[in-house]
Amino acid sequence: LKPYDDDLQYLKLLTGTGMESVLDDLESAPATGQEHSPSRGIIRALAAFRCGELKASGEWAASIDPAGLPTGQRAVLAGLLAETGRQIEALRIVEKISGAMLTPDEFRFYRMALR
Repeated sequence: LKPYDDDLQYLKLLTGTGMESVLDDLESAPATGQEHSPSRGIIRALAAFRCGELKASGEWAASIDPAGLPTGQRAVLAGLLAETGRQIEALRIVEKISGAMLTPDEFRFYRMALR
């Protein structure tokens, strides 16, 4: 991957724009050993969520160490965990996040974790 590819893929999935290209990239990406890094994990969890695959989204989300993510991605992770039945884990993450530091799209996931 080129520098910032993960960031671009994350933003496309977060905003719902250009998702098809991200999904194609995920399908065709060769194994590099980076698939289970926190940044790749959140991309895979978010992609599964956007495709309506809640079980897969929850499995990816549960495998991510939130300490390895920036604030906004931790908020998204918390929302994904909450939506897939892991409310306690979601609340543990979201209680350490200030909503004022999030983009509007990340804030939606933050609110999902607080329901």
